[in-house]
Amino acid sequence: MLPGVKVYDIKKIPDERGFFAELLRLDWSSFLEDDNIVQVNLSMSYPGIIRAWHRHSRGQVDYLCVVGGALKVCAYDDRESSKTKGQLDEIILTDEKPQIVRIPGFYWHGTKGMGNEPSLVLYLTTKLYDYRNPDEERRPWSDSSIIDPRTGEPYDWNKTPHMDRAKHGDIILRMVCRVCGSKKLHKFLSLGPTPLANKFLRENQLGSPEVFYPLDVYFCSNCYLVQLLDVVSPKVMFEEYAYLTGASKPMQIHFSGLAEDVIQSFRPSENSLVVDIGSNDGTLLQCFSKFGLRTLGIEPATNIARLAEAKGIQTVNDFFDEECAMKLHKEYGPANVILATNVFAHVDDLESFLRSINHLLSNDGVFIIEVPYLLNLLNNMEFDTIYHEHLSYFAVHPLVYLFRKFGMEVVDVKQVPVHGGSIRVFVQRSAKQQSQNVAKLLLMEQEAKLDSLKTYLKFADEVALLKEKLVRLLKVLKKEGARITGYGAPAKGNILLNYCNIGTDVLDYITDTTPFKQGCYTPGMHIPVFPEKKFHEEPPSYALLLAWNYADEILQKESEYRQKGGKFILPIPEPKVI
Repeated sequence: MLPGVKVYDIKKIPDERGFFAELLRLDWSSFLEDDNIVQVNLSMSYPGIIRAWHRHSRGQVDYLCVVGGALKVCAYDDRESSKTKGQLDEIILTDEKPQIVRIPGFYWHGTKGMGNEPSLVLYLTTKLYDYRNPDEERRPWSDSSIIDPRTGEPYDWNKTPHMDRAKHGDIILRMVCRVCGSKKLHKFLSLGPTPLANKFLRENQLGSPEVFYPLDVYFCSNCYLVQLLDVVSPKVMFEEYAYLTGASKPMQIHFSGLAEDVIQSFRPSENSLVVDIGSNDGTLLQCFSKFGLRTLGIEPATNIARLAEAKGIQTVNDFFDEECAMKLHKEYGPANVILATNVFAHVDDLESFLRSINHLLSNDGVFIIEVPYLLNLLNNMEFDTIYHEHLSYFAVHPLVYLFRKFGMEVVDVKQVPVHGGSIRVFVQRSAKQQSQNVAKLLLMEQEAKLDSLKTYLKFADEVALLKEKLVRLLKVLKKEGARITGYGAPAKGNILLNYCNIGTDVLDYITDTTPFKQGCYTPGMHIPVFPEKKFHEEPPSYALLLAWNYADEILQKESEYRQKGGKFILPIPEPKVI
């Protein structure tokens, strides 16, 4: 977003009488930016009415909140000396999802009533405002000199906003739970419209339209699955991909341990076939190849599949579905081990996926998944691991429910530290003795009240509080003149940056070890990403540790930086400087 433009989510608490919401509190210093609200106005616009363009010559700042209907708000920067000259922000405010938007008065800005009902708007200002004699500059709403950087043409108030889902054929909204089919779904957290977390931009794409999708989280009160219902097409997310498992030393070590665990626990014969779904660059399968096993990767991202093939890992460049599974069974025979590490949570149609597994898995074979563990997500405030690729946030209970529908049984579950805390789940068809780990974790989940909506509403409140604390901390450091950069550019980091509205006004740049990300810009906030050497050549005062799940390894690696006075900001689970 443009510097100074802020969007603040308002918590709407429904009850049997209606709802309650805190609209504005003077102790929300991280949002108010030291502004002093002196006047509150109420405005109504009929559908289609445009109030634009204008800007305030005395530095007035406006805060807008829709309490009825829907409103499009647009801000445009035409200041000659500005780094963001020619850029604009377009925001949709609705009464269904109440938000406040902050617009600095030096931007040209305006509004348009959306939908079929009048838009009722609370309009707060930092200067006394006389509607009959406003102290402002004006332009006609049709002024052709205001160019939309996404199209290169004059801005058109009548075009559908770029965040409108109906404009794009790459998203659907589920109406039932993907595990049990229930309609007992309750939204408890909204991280706002965000771009896809792994859709890094090249410099020549910065002026093009960037698609934002809803990121709302739901709880099923029937099977207790936590999930997203807005489903972005896998082809949009995975045909080109910027995540490489081989670029992470901790992941290499983790996968080596996984391979040893499988070999020791199930002792596959020498000619056994190991299939990895979502095999990425082949790092995991390389670990199995060392044991003399046949390996086969299935990877939909064309650019990543080529890298795996270059390593000598046989890889099928395709999405895993029933047709693919039957074709592979015919060509390679049944698989003795099927792996889906950090993949199963990406699947929308779980029933079709498990039918595909049944087509390919041998009768005595084992299906192994690794997914981030919901209990860790809640206990450690790992809200930034929620993004569009991760459609489901699993506990053991809904997994047991799901696999039993397909004649399969969870035979063991192990907790592993990767990705902020995950579970490794072993599933087989034939009746096997179940490990005590399964009952142990089911009991833990019951004690943590993962079957109660109140647990998740409390989590949502804590997420909002964490955001406020982090933004306040960064604001204080910037006021003190600190130079801050980002360390690591993982998908979770982009969720954090977009949700907290942390852009180039806070972070000078980000460094990351992944070659595909270097030279690009982060989705949404457009922060440049550089190779790691820039961090050492131009060390900042503080580094926001976006790859917080590797904190121990990074702190040890960057011990020299810390000895020279450099400090890290750890955002999760509680913002702090270390």
